[in-house]
Amino acid sequence: MLLWTVHYECGGGYVNRRSCGAFQSVTRDESIQIELVRVICITCMMWVHVAPGLATPSFVNGGSGTAAGIFFGETLGRVSVTTLSFVSGYLFWTTGIAKPFPDVARRLAFSILLPMLIWSAIFILMAWLRGRMGEPSNAIALVGEGWMGWVNAWTGLAGRTANQSLFFVRDLIAATLILRLIAPLVRLAPVLSVLIAIGVNFLTHTQPFLFRPQILTFMILGAACAQRGWTVTHLAAPRFSLIWGFGFSIAATTLYHLYPGEAFPFEIAHDLMRRAGIGCLIVAIAYALVENPAARSVANWGRHSFLAYLSHACIIGVLWLPWSRIMGSEQEPPYLLFFLAMPPLCMALAIKAGRLVDRLPPLLQIALRGRIFRDSGRAGRVDCPEGKGMLSDRKS
Repeated sequence: MLLWTVHYECGGGYVNRRSCGAFQSVTRDESIQIELVRVICITCMMWVHVAPGLATPSFVNGGSGTAAGIFFGETLGRVSVTTLSFVSGYLFWTTGIAKPFPDVARRLAFSILLPMLIWSAIFILMAWLRGRMGEPSNAIALVGEGWMGWVNAWTGLAGRTANQSLFFVRDLIAATLILRLIAPLVRLAPVLSVLIAIGVNFLTHTQPFLFRPQILTFMILGAACAQRGWTVTHLAAPRFSLIWGFGFSIAATTLYHLYPGEAFPFEIAHDLMRRAGIGCLIVAIAYALVENPAARSVANWGRHSFLAYLSHACIIGVLWLPWSRIMGSEQEPPYLLFFLAMPPLCMALAIKAGRLVDRLPPLLQIALRGRIFRDSGRAGRVDCPEGKGMLSDRKS
């Protein structure tokens, strides 16, 4: 789900800028680093949405297992959103920034928006069926009034989606389009563009264009780094990632203790520094694992990670019903096992399902995960050449 190249432009697997129409090639090690970051981040993001959700009091939120909820969900899960946004901005700048805005929008529509809408509809249907079986769904209860409420619940157009995990996808699409529009500014003044992007976080109203401006901030930061010629390998090197990672983390912790609570604007500055610091450490972990043979195998899972993210809320919702009846509610100690196991399980199921989806017709593959893979594991991509229909394949 690195929404531009690793997922979309090259369809997953190892990234090669030359095959994507850019001027330089990404090294094999850099490709592995990117895929590892992708798998780590998407797995961690799932912890935020393990039923019944981190916002609900549970064994991992206010109970004896709160430390697990804070570490896996509130920390790794939420920070991974902006780490993934940073890498998406970096990759978009290196491979897709030269494309015209209409082409960018069309490609995002087929590779990202379409599968998001498909899985959003599946989630809403499952939630409705759950209510018909006597198990009311909070997702349906929170849908806004009128037809616009249902439009937002499905698409996230001007409000939250019923499947809250997909709301990230909505904001990342919007941020990508905004980045394409302001590309001349990033090209001429990358530092200024980053400062402006940081300032956006302090605005009181960015909705309905952006609900989480941090996503745009880190996308522009990734693009600015690419514009300055800083590669992922350079940024992930310990002399950079560890120093900045621990530096931002210490600064965020200090600010938190100096200004506890939600004192504006300090809570926003704390959040940005926390995300930057822990994000640097995640990238450093991927850098350290590159030479590990097992990690290189994990990197191959990257092409299934978007399907894992799209489907995980549905899978967890299905499994939560029998678990809660047999093992007890979210307040009981066994819930800790459910909470910890769900993201790895969803990733494993997506890998198995992804190999089956490889055999489906191209249109169904695009509908379910936004890209085409052949049975051999070679990747294709969505293309919309004028006069040639919607689909074409390209090796990655």
